[in-house]
Amino acid sequence: MRVLASTKRFCRALLDVLFPRTCVTCGRLLSLSSSSDHICDTCLSNMSWISLQGIRDLFERYRREAADRGQRVFFNGGMTCWEHSGVARKLILTLKYGGGSFLIGDIISAIKKNGRHALDFVKNSLLVPVPTHYFKRVQRDYSQTELIADSLAKCSGVCVAKKLLRCKNHAAQAGLSPNERLRNVKNIFRCSESKIDRTSRIVIVDDVITTGATLLSCCEAMHRRGFRDINVLTLSHG
Repeated sequence: MRVLASTKRFCRALLDVLFPRTCVTCGRLLSLSSSSDHICDTCLSNMSWISLQGIRDLFERYRREAADRGQRVFFNGGMTCWEHSGVARKLILTLKYGGGSFLIGDIISAIKKNGRHALDFVKNSLLVPVPTHYFKRVQRDYSQTELIADSLAKCSGVCVAKKLLRCKNHAAQAGLSPNERLRNVKNIFRCSESKIDRTSRIVIVDDVITTGATLLSCCEAMHRRGFRDINVLTLSHG
């Protein structure tokens, strides 16, 4: 084992000389001792992780805001990891729009180190990623939400069920008001027929939660199929 570890370190050092790695968020050269393959330790330390109390307050606020809009809330619990700003925002944008599927390993490693509560949250659950529209999936060559769900499932020992379908594409949510976001995603998701036990604990997985409109629409689709223990998880909030 020691020989194998030494060989890996030597190969990594050689590759760093021939093909220097740089941090995807700040551009600094990564050293052999960097804890991540594509993110420098300085950037990782600058990510704003949300405390458990902050998470509880956040999702309670989503409940109140939805109630104020006259919208029913079909999720029981919610989880998120960090604020969608600075380094974290760049990571999500690269993952989502910049061909950054290679970042998922570093993201999961960061969660293991700083956000274990997210891994605890998905235990004994069935993960359901928010679906990416077919044309966007073809354009990106992957679905970032499926990458997140698959990676969380792998390190938590749970399963993923890709049961939500996006019935139609919609305009981007960015720049829309909360009510406009809600109308923009209304009834665009449905849950496909499934033999899954309706008493299963469901965790719907997305990359970012802003107003909660997309996730609330997904929860409603699962609820229409008879699921009642519905929860949500995202990497970022903001």
